[in-house]
Amino acid sequence: MKQLGKENAVYLETMTGLKFDKNCSEVKQSDALSYIEKRLRETDAVDSGVVVYFQQHVPRTHDHAQQRLLKVISFLDSGNFPRWVGGNIVGPEHDDRGSLDLLVTPKISAHLSACKSCRWSVHAGELRCKNWNVLDAIEKFNASRIGHGLNWLDDGNIMEETLKRVRTRDILIETNLVSNKALDILGAKEHPLLRFLQHHISTCLCTDDSAMWGSTLTDEYMLAATLIPSEKLFDAFFQMGFDSLKYSFAPEDEKHILLDQYQNRINEFSQSCLGNLNETSAEDCYQTPNSISKFACAEWEGLCPNKQMQPNIWDMIWCALYVRGLGRGFLRPDRLFDMSLFYFYVMYRIFGWNFIWDSLVRHAILITFVISSVAYLLGGR
Repeated sequence: MKQLGKENAVYLETMTGLKFDKNCSEVKQSDALSYIEKRLRETDAVDSGVVVYFQQHVPRTHDHAQQRLLKVISFLDSGNFPRWVGGNIVGPEHDDRGSLDLLVTPKISAHLSACKSCRWSVHAGELRCKNWNVLDAIEKFNASRIGHGLNWLDDGNIMEETLKRVRTRDILIETNLVSNKALDILGAKEHPLLRFLQHHISTCLCTDDSAMWGSTLTDEYMLAATLIPSEKLFDAFFQMGFDSLKYSFAPEDEKHILLDQYQNRINEFSQSCLGNLNETSAEDCYQTPNSISKFACAEWEGLCPNKQMQPNIWDMIWCALYVRGLGRGFLRPDRLFDMSLFYFYVMYRIFGWNFIWDSLVRHAILITFVISSVAYLLGGR
């Protein structure tokens, strides 16, 4: 919530359940619910400015996936957990156990049809090979959102049938650029995001577990900016942000509030910045991210001139020097020389040459290096 708040996001819909362990014992569902609600009311959570709702997820390749799905349907249909607004079918599609045909039996299909409060997002089409998984997700789950949806636009029959359902049922596709790139499913340049927009398919940008990739929501937008022509970028970003709220599973009254707030913020930005882009307004219109993510540092090296230390042959040489120093006796000048030289090099690799002037601690390391070097050269062997 805090991270998304720093990125000016206002809504988070993420997956979590109400069963977890504490000191190796299961927590009651009511206690878990109470704890989560209490935590969301605490000051730092409220100050983040992010509204949070949850989904219950079903791993499609789980040994007891059908039983879990029935429990989730019952959970959502009970009306006792208003903070949980939908279900999400997750897991690998290339595993035969992940087939939606196996998951949705006639019994489960009847329960799905009977659950009027169940709304579903289904991971589908997260493969290079063409298949009917996106269409199956829409037909079998009545999914209103599709996670990924990458692999159906290049096959005539699949595309025609799927596009018809996507448009008539008003389906949103959740686009996860970083995840698809990190998993080597599709590079950013291969992603069909621009084609989604050209076909007027509703889509939004999602992180798909940013902790896993060392990325942020901002990174998703930065990657999207490499795919969309600059003259269409603002309109595309505005629409994707709008659709992310419009197709959320949030309660309708809260959704309307969020959409109104979003529209007001866009109007304010348009009036104050667009068409008035000059030197005096630039600082007000553009914000520098509070921090650069690990993913962004790797993807755009210019963002992180002082890159994180990456082992190479020179690191091995200096580590050998350090080990040699360890074997020479406690606080001997030559050992100090080897060790301080090692630390000096590590600091250089992490922070760059400018590190010498950045910190008193680093000054101390430099002074130690100089003193021990002099002692070494004067014969302290």
